[in-house]
Amino acid sequence: MADIQVQLRRGTTTQHASFTGAEGEVTVDTDLDTLMVHDGSTAGGIRLAKHSELSGAGAGGTVTEVDAGTGLETSPAGGITTTGTIGIADDGVTAAKISSTDNTFKVAATEVVINEGGADVDFRVEGDTNANLIVADAGDDKVGIRGPIDTTNEIALYGDVIIKDSENLASLTIEQTGSTSGAIMYLQAPGNATVRFIDTNAATNNQVMQMSFGGGQLLFQSLTDDETAVQNNILRLDSDGSVHIKSGTSIQADL
Repeated sequence: MADIQVQLRRGTTTQHASFTGAEGEVTVDTDLDTLMVHDGSTAGGIRLAKHSELSGAGAGGTVTEVDAGTGLETSPAGGITTTGTIGIADDGVTAAKISSTDNTFKVAATEVVINEGGADVDFRVEGDTNANLIVADAGDDKVGIRGPIDTTNEIALYGDVIIKDSENLASLTIEQTGSTSGAIMYLQAPGNATVRFIDTNAATNNQVMQMSFGGGQLLFQSLTDDETAVQNNILRLDSDGSVHIKSGTSIQADL
């Protein structure tokens, strides 16, 4: 090698603390045996890490500090000395840090996709007391809401349902576009299958009508406004084809 030596300005850690180097200047901290890069304004300069400090404990170095705002945090909070952990800070992971190409969980600019690869990977949302608020079974291509999937039907819903619209336009449309005939089925066991209609905009009390089927009879009835009792049996259709209509306070006339 040529007999040329390059020496940088140097000083102790204490001396650096009161020294502000020029922008781009590099000095040597003789206590830490490392370089300090200066920006013309930061007293002491900006310390560069040594190889031993970055290669892990096996090489004799440890990570002793994680800067705030990097999305990471240390335990203990003051920094790691000989033992400790580095974890993800609260709100440390943003959408920009999640893969936009991963086939299991993808966060892209315009969509969030689970199971993009179409693998047999199920998805489940658990509630406070219900472990199956939403269940998507990828292998069976079926969904369960508030319960497990149903092996016969594509979607299984357990519990009460309300369709509500602030503009008074709430509706339910069932459209059959295939060649096979469709059906609405109400399966009730035990007791009667009942469909109830309630007019809550009546002038005084609620007006309640219901259709009730059981024992081979389909009944059209009016109920009390609190829905606790039948007021009148208006029409009855029997499974033998006979029709009975209200006469007075009970069904008496037959057709």
